[in-house]
Amino acid sequence: MLRLFAKANYDYLGVRRVAYMVTAAVALPGLATLLFRGVNYSIDFTGGTLIELQAHDAAIGDARLRAALEAGGIVGSEIQTFG
Repeated sequence: MLRLFAKANYDYLGVRRVAYMVTAAVALPGLATLLFRGVNYSIDFTGGTLIELQAHDAAIGDARLRAALEAGGIVGSEIQTFG
């Protein structure tokens, strides 16, 4: 029979203070960052709707599109161009 840990005798309680310090060194900067910068909810938690338009007329600009959306009741839109 194969025994990998035949005479295992580890002093876990002897190194607990070092483990506390390592845990604090990792956890405290993370908590400080969370307190000062806050949480970035991203689009996964903020919700929203994506509308993708394809226009062949180059005269349609961001301002004109935003005005049309606000007239339709969609305020605070974020308009990005691509392609």
